[in-house]
Amino acid sequence: LERALFFHSLEEALGDSVRAIAFSRRRFDLALPHHTLGEWKAPHFDEERTALVFGRESNGLTREELLRCSALCSIPVVEGVSYNLGMAVAIALHELVQKEEHFSPRSREAKELPLLSEQEALFHWIEEKIEAGDLRGDQRRAIRQLVQRMEPSRNELRTLFALFKSINGEK
Repeated sequence: LERALFFHSLEEALGDSVRAIAFSRRRFDLALPHHTLGEWKAPHFDEERTALVFGRESNGLTREELLRCSALCSIPVVEGVSYNLGMAVAIALHELVQKEEHFSPRSREAKELPLLSEQEALFHWIEEKIEAGDLRGDQRRAIRQLVQRMEPSRNELRTLFALFKSINGEK
């Protein structure tokens, strides 16, 4: 706990992560990749900056918080059984430690993933540009989910951002 960091917002906490895995039983109608804890395999946890996101004890993660994550993971339970937050974290960490070999950083031959803060900058820019337009909330969520499913490299995300700015006449 000596090295624990405290943040004022989820966005701030995820800023230097390349992937965020939300642990929640609530799925809403999101198109996030979803797996149960036992199904996770490399490369899901092989980045050194993968964030594990757990919700509040009282009501879990909100829809907006889930949208900030790259994927959704649920812990299988027997019907009628519910884990409190501490139990869920302990089970998830135990399972992940059992797959310790998946925590080693993968070869840098593979694409370098963008930081979540870089993805958020693109999403915020897009939302600013379409505020006056006719885009509905569900279409905005679709853009976010599309970019997350694409899993662009850091360079690809920067190129996409530059392209959008160029189309908009910005530098």
